[in-house]
Amino acid sequence: MQFTINSIAFDKLITKVLPAVPLRTPMPILENILVEFGDGELTLTANDHEVAISVKDLVTCDGSARFIVKGKLLSDFVKSLGDTQIRVVIEEQRIVMKTDVGHYNFNYASPENFPGFSRIATDKTLEVDAKLLKKALQSAVFAVSKDSARVAMTGVLIDMKEDGTHFVATDAHKLVKFSATALKHDEPMAIVMPGKTVNILTKLLEDGTVILSYSTSGMLIETGSAKLVSRLIEHKFPEYSAVIPLDSPNKLTISKAPFASATRRMLLLSNKNFQLVKVTLDKEEILLNTEDQESGSKADESVPANYIGEKFTIGFKTESLLDLLNNINCDDMVVELVSPAKAAIFKPLKQDENEDLLMLLMPTRLNTL
Repeated sequence: MQFTINSIAFDKLITKVLPAVPLRTPMPILENILVEFGDGELTLTANDHEVAISVKDLVTCDGSARFIVKGKLLSDFVKSLGDTQIRVVIEEQRIVMKTDVGHYNFNYASPENFPGFSRIATDKTLEVDAKLLKKALQSAVFAVSKDSARVAMTGVLIDMKEDGTHFVATDAHKLVKFSATALKHDEPMAIVMPGKTVNILTKLLEDGTVILSYSTSGMLIETGSAKLVSRLIEHKFPEYSAVIPLDSPNKLTISKAPFASATRRMLLLSNKNFQLVKVTLDKEEILLNTEDQESGSKADESVPANYIGEKFTIGFKTESLLDLLNNINCDDMVVELVSPAKAAIFKPLKQDENEDLLMLLMPTRLNTL
């Protein structure tokens, strides 16, 4: 029993399932990848009991077999081969990988107790373009909360409504809402995808259509030759619409790159505990200022801009502002503001048709320092 595959193609398959192989676990069997081949097809599966991933590819094979092998070892070894053909031969107590320059023996085990690819009951289905889904999830996931006590906020909300599908994430300091206005739903439905699952899924998404089947507790995603099963977060996501200002009379138009560069310099010199950057809005520029009285460091920098509105100064946590600027994918942006005490809304100046992205950042009190 054997199969033959190019090492680069094999590595791509392994890389896709490896995120579901835990590095540390009280269940050592989960450190393995399930390998199945037969009828000209190779399937790899990993499962850490939170996420299960299965990928397939066509191969040349003789016979069929199922076995498990240590995931990290398999990944590291196949990567080390470069670009070559591998013949994987299954013998009684071992796997032999054969290339033009060597033979390499591996231990394997029976898959009898391996969880394999989990099956879940689903009752609703959403079909969406893979590139659109990837763009929406990547836009939102950086704002997911890292506070495990706020369970609902550790994932991305997929809010399906009559006016479109909204992908929302927040950590209570910043909020991202990506709206796909063409994905309308007669029956409103909302699910919360764990942040870990989002990060794995965005690496699997390529071209074509994604089929997302779901219930209130779990989902199955099919994209190309890959399948992913994940639990969903069953805690209620906070009501996000109320924190988004409906009317922002002050508007700033600015290029992202110089704004981000200046903010990065502010971060280097700001107080490490408070990280306050003051942004003063003026007609043709903004002035960024930070100061650390403990170390004596201070910075002032102006950035060209076009501002229409009342002149005032607003404060932000420097790291949060830079995080937002690093994750908004645009050249130029519009910042809508109400007052120093209200959240600011950041939007790309130009957006694709049927898409609407906004990022909200809460201000910091100016008397923090």
